[in-house]
Amino acid sequence: EDEEGEEERAVEEGKGATYEGLYEPALIQEYYLSKEDEEIRDKDEPERLQEDAAVRWKYASVEEARKAAMWMMEKETFKWSELARDEGDDMVNVFDLETEADVIDPETKQPLKMTRSERAQKTREGTLDKITNVICYLNGIEKEDIKHGPMPPPEKQFEDEEERKGDDVTPVFDVPFIVKYRQEYWKPELRAEEIWMIYDLEIKWAALQRKKAKVEELFNAQNDVRSALKAQHAESDEDLADLQVLFELKYAEASKGQEQNSKGHRRPVKYNKFAMCEKAKLLELLQRFTLQPVQLAENLMGYENHTPSDPAEEPGTLACDYVPHATQFGFGDATGVLAGVRWMGAKELAAEPAVRTRIRNRYFATRARVTCTVTRKGQDAADTSHLDFKNTQGVLHHELTEDEVLRMEKAQQEGLLKVQVRMNHDDHEELLRELGRHYYSPNMDPVAQEWNQVREHILREALEQQLYPQLEVELLSTRARFARRSVAKAVQDGMERLLRVAPYSYTRGHEAKKRVVPKRILAVSYGEPSEFVLIDERGEVVSFLSIFLVVSNNANAPWRESDKNKIIQYLQKDPPEVIVLGASGLKTRTLKEQLDKLVQECDTKGVLDRTIDVLLADTNVAYKYAHSQRATREFPRYSQSRLMAVSLARRLQDPLREMAGLCVGRSEDVLSLALHPLQGMLDKGERMRFLQRAFVNVVNEVGVDINLAADKQHIAANTVQFVSGMGPRKAAQLLKIIQTKGCVQYRSQLLEDRDITMFMRNCVWRNTVGFFRITTNTSMWGESLDVGQRYNDDGDIEMAGGGPLEGTRIHPDSYKFAKKMASDALEEEEGEVCLKRVMHPSKSHTLDELLLDTYAVHLEESGHGRKKHTLTDITAELKHPFADPRRLHHISAGSGVRAWELTKREEFNLIMGESDRETKGGVLVSTLKDSVAHVKVVRVICRGGREDQDPNQQQIPAKIICRLENGLTGVLESEFFGDTEQERKHFQSIVKEDQILACVIMGVQHETYQVDLNHRSSAIAKAENVNLADQSKKKITKVLFVRRNITHPHFQNVSRSKAMTLLGEMQRGEFIIRPSSAGMSMLSVTRKVYDGIFADLQIHMYEQPNKMAVGRVLEVEVVGTKHRFEDLDELAIGLLEPLGELDQKMIDHDKFTTQDAEAIKNKLREMKAAAGGRTTPYAFGFNRAQQGSYLLYWLPGSRTVQEENVRVVLEGYRYRRIVHRSMTTLINYFKQHATDIMSGGGAPGGGRSERMPPPPPQGAMGPQSTWGGAAMGPPGG
Repeated sequence: EDEEGEEERAVEEGKGATYEGLYEPALIQEYYLSKEDEEIRDKDEPERLQEDAAVRWKYASVEEARKAAMWMMEKETFKWSELARDEGDDMVNVFDLETEADVIDPETKQPLKMTRSERAQKTREGTLDKITNVICYLNGIEKEDIKHGPMPPPEKQFEDEEERKGDDVTPVFDVPFIVKYRQEYWKPELRAEEIWMIYDLEIKWAALQRKKAKVEELFNAQNDVRSALKAQHAESDEDLADLQVLFELKYAEASKGQEQNSKGHRRPVKYNKFAMCEKAKLLELLQRFTLQPVQLAENLMGYENHTPSDPAEEPGTLACDYVPHATQFGFGDATGVLAGVRWMGAKELAAEPAVRTRIRNRYFATRARVTCTVTRKGQDAADTSHLDFKNTQGVLHHELTEDEVLRMEKAQQEGLLKVQVRMNHDDHEELLRELGRHYYSPNMDPVAQEWNQVREHILREALEQQLYPQLEVELLSTRARFARRSVAKAVQDGMERLLRVAPYSYTRGHEAKKRVVPKRILAVSYGEPSEFVLIDERGEVVSFLSIFLVVSNNANAPWRESDKNKIIQYLQKDPPEVIVLGASGLKTRTLKEQLDKLVQECDTKGVLDRTIDVLLADTNVAYKYAHSQRATREFPRYSQSRLMAVSLARRLQDPLREMAGLCVGRSEDVLSLALHPLQGMLDKGERMRFLQRAFVNVVNEVGVDINLAADKQHIAANTVQFVSGMGPRKAAQLLKIIQTKGCVQYRSQLLEDRDITMFMRNCVWRNTVGFFRITTNTSMWGESLDVGQRYNDDGDIEMAGGGPLEGTRIHPDSYKFAKKMASDALEEEEGEVCLKRVMHPSKSHTLDELLLDTYAVHLEESGHGRKKHTLTDITAELKHPFADPRRLHHISAGSGVRAWELTKREEFNLIMGESDRETKGGVLVSTLKDSVAHVKVVRVICRGGREDQDPNQQQIPAKIICRLENGLTGVLESEFFGDTEQERKHFQSIVKEDQILACVIMGVQHETYQVDLNHRSSAIAKAENVNLADQSKKKITKVLFVRRNITHPHFQNVSRSKAMTLLGEMQRGEFIIRPSSAGMSMLSVTRKVYDGIFADLQIHMYEQPNKMAVGRVLEVEVVGTKHRFEDLDELAIGLLEPLGELDQKMIDHDKFTTQDAEAIKNKLREMKAAAGGRTTPYAFGFNRAQQGSYLLYWLPGSRTVQEENVRVVLEGYRYRRIVHRSMTTLINYFKQHATDIMSGGGAPGGGRSERMPPPPPQGAMGPQSTWGGAAMGPPGG
């Protein structure tokens, strides 16, 4: 806060200076200091709605909003869409959408009747009205019937009329506000989640309107009124795409000339085959025997019955007449002329919008089939998941799930699959017959039939070569777009499930209904050393213990006595009420068992007053906190392991509050959470949008203690940005002012502070305050005051705002209704005492006697609008103010498992680092299932033979106990020793302890940490996607590695391909340490340099305690220089993180571009030409042939671009065998010595010796420099 104050003073004292002139762009972006941020912060509108303003639509009237609502109803499925589309003349029961039951006639006691179409029409009208209402609320459109118009803020005193004018406007409402406080105007036709869907559809509607305007403008420029009118009435992206195809065909030459004229210079002309055919007069020939595409469309739709003309000459004869003129355009004979005519006819038909729409909707959308072919690259790929599609042959596209569509798209993008979408032969021929009926000549004479054959060729070519490929791309794109939206929604739902876990609580003794919130929570982070951290009820650290524990993989192993005594002493000093342990590896399973026994012993000895819970927890959020700047600012001297323990405890205390820390500022830490197996297919911005939406939903359902958030900002402030109307800019400003001035005693107090009203006035205040809970949880609260009280001018305490209602979700707009209800319930005079009495548990039952429906009718008749749901919510809040809606029980288990506890499956996956996948039948199975594992035989269990046999031959193996590389126990039964009896007997004769076997995992026993194995060759071949018939010809080439028992946040037992997949979802600079296939004394590191670009390093380990452990000395060679470290932490901090930072400085430099080599070279040539040859342009780019290194491109002459390698090393950037500490020194050196290499001087020095360049001479970067021209950046940047 002090730093922010200094920044503001610097701006104020700078006499016109701005943040842009004082700070780096990265800092301005991170702290929201730009002019645009300032405008968003100061404007009295919900912040998140302002952020999307550029992509949303500005409606001119309610009628335009209703038009958009009609479009939305056609494009999406809402709650009652099925009922709204159910047409018919038969009689059906009248259905009440509110009660979701039939309406009963009070006299006959029978359901009322109406026609099916009447019911559908009524449902459509109701849904249309409710969608229109939501659009009006979101956009501040005045609408009388929903009481949405200018609304002056309550209890606000204005100093002059000018100040009132800015507030007395129709407010814009945020989605959470509409969901909570305007229920009467969207229920029962809509669901709460459909308010967000309307918000998203608004953005799509806006994009469609802008596209329509552009396409309409294109046709108007060509005076094509008919096509412009079609663009004006287009209802989908497909409609506009069809019109753009038509425009490109009809007006390609004109638009090209227009573009050249507008730019003032000519560009290279692209060959236009259609225009060439026109010049050859082939269009004239085409029109002599075919219908116009528009005429075919009118025939198909039944508007007209056009028939084509039949020339008297045969096709070949007539074509010969055009050969003399067409020869100069490449059509040398009659065959060539007819081929050109067929191509033109097919091109025209395929470009006609009405024909395309007919074929798309009637045939392709419903009958298109998908065929997948594995490419050569796909056959050799290490990852075999795409081979699941090798049997996808002629499958109807709508039979493919959305997950399958995305996986297929990913494999196609990676070149592993070739995907084709076509109709089968019968459907294709049926379509041809339908088109032919409306396109062929009805004449039956031989010449007419010959022309019909030409027409048939045109139709076939139009479909097979023109339209089908275009519709294929369109269909796959559409399916993938809907699939991504489905995945995004699943990601949001997964995030909400995590956030809706209630804070930990427990029951004491026989008071099962009364839950106790712990005041002391102990978290344990296992490592070297292990950290025990105790926090209090506000999340502050009370104490900690660091201890080197000796823990084995054996779950039944006892404590080391010295460890046990230290922990008991720590527990005795300040007893916790619950213990949470971060799950990371098999040893944490053992540690949990040991802690369970220790807790029971402490209970028995009286160290603890009861047997407290010992819980396992996910460490993902804790890991991100431990590596964040906010953790470093709060605890600068804590180790990462201790910081993880702090986060584990705080997450158990309040999951929502702690996880909101993943979204601080512009942080993308929340993206690291694994919420869906296909989340990596989503654009990062789209994923972040849906993840933040999950926080918005849950935060507004739960509410925010604004005083606690302002008082303990490092712990409790992160949720404020998600409150309705808020955002990171307004939230930070609000918290800063509240912390400076004290606390909030009542909601309207926010409008009495001039500093707050600079950014929170009528609109934002109304959106926000209902979700702020006013409490005394702050060190600034006056001791003698209660919530909703203040001192008057005489120093006496008086009721302020809503009094006790300030501690409820009741909105200030509804305080008068709540006071009236309290007064009626107790039959007392309205006031603070009445409210307190009715809110007391002993009196709250009196509220049940109120006739809310009657009161709601009275309020509506009195002009207050509909209030039925509002009154119900007021009753609930008076009974249970700010009741926590988060769940106490696990969502996927029985009532015996609490929300913060793990099921056995979840515990197994967390400890083992595994996950589940869903089968087509919707069953969850472990990803270990059906995978090949290399196991070590630890015990051979034998059965005896006959008594008369030789004792040495009686020991026949019947069961094999194995140990997997990850520490799991495997059981191999005799029936799975081999495929045949002969194979099984042979295996029994050779198997022995310590032998390594390849087996398929058939099943996972989560409770016992045991897997069932299969050693049959057929099963292994199937798991490896190898055909047994080809097994002798082609060996399995999968690279194997041995899993290591290494516990470290950056270590994972994965292959390189899996590491790249995981890193693909992480930020640049992240890295994974993994086993190396080169040997047990080696580890590998895969670093993410950029999206799709990774770099690898090898770690040589020395002085290993055992072959599975990390060595005490780690050596890494980087570009010929060896670096030594004592452990993985030192290696990460001392080498990998600095390399990542150097990579980012290179990529973020304004001379760096992510384009490919050819694009960079062309850009440099353009820059050279634009400067008249007076500069030597240069740029940096990726060296894609050697991932992890870079190339310096520079153009000394006019054509030949020079390329030189630049490598990142620990000390900086290695260029020409010299290490440069920064990009600036590298560029200075390059500018001074660029031509050395061309003149034969070469680079100074030799061998492996590195030296730092001398400082640049004065004036090296002076105004006379002709280097570089305009800076190059990434595409679009």
